[in-house]
Amino acid sequence: MQETERGYLPTPWPRRALIGLTLIGFAIISGVIERGRVGNTIWTTTDLHVYWATSKGVLAGHSIYSVLVPTGLPPGYCRVVNCPVDLGFVYPPFAALLLAPISLLSLSALRLVWFSVIFLCLEGVVWLSLGWAGVRNQAIRLAVAVAAAAVLPFFDPVRQEFLAGQVNVFLMLLVLADMRRRDGAPGKGIGVGIAAGIKLTPLIFILFLALTRRLRAAVTAAVAFVATAVAGFIVKPSDSWHYWTSYVGQTRRVYPEIGIVYNQSLQAVLARLLHQNDPTAVYVPIAIVTLIAGMTVAVLLHRRNLEFEAVLTCAFTAVLVSPVAWVYHWVWFVPLLIIMAVRAARSPTVGAALSWATLTVAAAVIPSIHLYTWLAWYQQPSGAWQQLESDSLALSGLVLLLLGLVLALRSRDATVSSQDTVPLVDKVMP
Repeated sequence: MQETERGYLPTPWPRRALIGLTLIGFAIISGVIERGRVGNTIWTTTDLHVYWATSKGVLAGHSIYSVLVPTGLPPGYCRVVNCPVDLGFVYPPFAALLLAPISLLSLSALRLVWFSVIFLCLEGVVWLSLGWAGVRNQAIRLAVAVAAAAVLPFFDPVRQEFLAGQVNVFLMLLVLADMRRRDGAPGKGIGVGIAAGIKLTPLIFILFLALTRRLRAAVTAAVAFVATAVAGFIVKPSDSWHYWTSYVGQTRRVYPEIGIVYNQSLQAVLARLLHQNDPTAVYVPIAIVTLIAGMTVAVLLHRRNLEFEAVLTCAFTAVLVSPVAWVYHWVWFVPLLIIMAVRAARSPTVGAALSWATLTVAAAVIPSIHLYTWLAWYQQPSGAWQQLESDSLALSGLVLLLLGLVLALRSRDATVSSQDTVPLVDKVMP
């Protein structure tokens, strides 16, 4: 791609077409392979099964939240370990309306299509993240996107995304693509608003846009979010009323056992630490403090022109403070690994390169070895070590917020230092 004074010339359409076809072809092949690797168990694509059954119910005129999918587990067993016998839809009504067309496929065909689209979105996340991190060479971006898609199914948050048949990678790409757009671009914020209408955690990005004084984008995102709720009321008024007045606050509808180790939210950490299934009194103030701290760090990073890092800080803050944060909600580690690896490759000194490389390896290894699964899924931790291993992702998220603060402060110091080295004549002359 040729560089000009005004930036980069558009990529010729034949090259864009070749890149697109390569990514799509690899995604389809990978989707078929991953479908065979996941296999068939009680829990295979359980969430996708719920989406599919709910979409059929919606088209048949049934209530969104009345459709239940049996888990296949015996009622007696579920009473002992406090797990649900049936699973139902837990997202806003707009999400069910958006998913309605998937009912036209058989569940077997849907799994293949769904897996292929997840791979395509993963490639999109990697491609977009590399570009945001400053990698302009399209051959490198294509090679890394394809290689990452081949490796990421062995990275536990992504592995769990496939196993459950979830939507988190789709939403991550939607949010990243929207936040990547230049400030002031028409329609910036619509993607964030739609993502929040599907799953509420992206609401934090509306707050971030407002705190960083990008009010036009914040208002656009808020209007888009409200529009999704209005669409739900128009098509499913009763379901929408019940969801927004009751269901939205019933976090145990998602899963009755808050402290299950696959839940890596702060509330789950406290539930395991205190051996309580309802640590709300302790969780709420800690979540508020974490939210304030995370948004403060994100705003500081934004002011240092570290927008990508600020967006990732928002994402990890949202996952931490969310009442429920399953392992697959931590797919935000994927763009984090990209920015860390690029920083390691472009560090001006050996020491800085080693520091970023170490952080990259740590960010890759911790979710890969998934210590939280070393305990039985229903087992409560006992002792300091089991507590640490059962909370490994949540603790990593807290460490990442701290590292974001350090990065923001060091970037400020570097800016001040560089300004101090400017000759006096350059400071006073226009």
